[in-house]
Amino acid sequence: MYDVIYRDARMRISAIAETLDERQLALPVAACPEWSVRALLAHLPGVAHDAATGRMDGAPGKTWTERHVGERLARTVTENLMEWAGFSDRLEERLRQEEAQLNMVHDVTQHEADLRSALGLERLPDEAWRPMLSHIANMVGSRRKATGALVVRANEDEWRIGEGEVVATVEAEPYELWRAFFGRRSTGQMRGWKWDCDPEPYLDRIPVFPARADALAEK
Repeated sequence: MYDVIYRDARMRISAIAETLDERQLALPVAACPEWSVRALLAHLPGVAHDAATGRMDGAPGKTWTERHVGERLARTVTENLMEWAGFSDRLEERLRQEEAQLNMVHDVTQHEADLRSALGLERLPDEAWRPMLSHIANMVGSRRKATGALVVRANEDEWRIGEGEVVATVEAEPYELWRAFFGRRSTGQMRGWKWDCDPEPYLDRIPVFPARADALAEK
């Protein structure tokens, strides 16, 4: 499943990228405020290259992303897309393994959402992001050992973050929750979800990456 999600995201992003003019490539990406659309499109083959070749020194920090974006920013978009495609078979085979690491699948789906937002396009398909929401919610729920459980609900799905007795419950729209896990929503936006208590003590349990300082509204 995850190999298909990765492949389809790459193909959708590539199809969008091939239509962009210089003005669009220079647009800022609000979800990644240091990047233009061109820089985002340089990041993705950089991740693919480094994942395929094991060049992971500094990952997943800022130095790592700055290096592989810097190495590709002066190339044409077509050159970068060709490099990315060249690693696809190797990476998709890796994602078919039972214990596959899904960091690059999370990365590509979040960045597809970032790209679409920057260009004013509609959301990526549900089948791309919903499985990734389930994966990240389960992972966060199993790894964060705070005392007292925060129950997070998104439509019919429910996860617990923390251990022991339930101390808080929140309901969020699934796409908003998915984006918030990766720091694409502000604490103010998360406060606006449906909480059964004061949300302040529990806001930092959700994001894997720090929450934004300012709100990011998307389609």
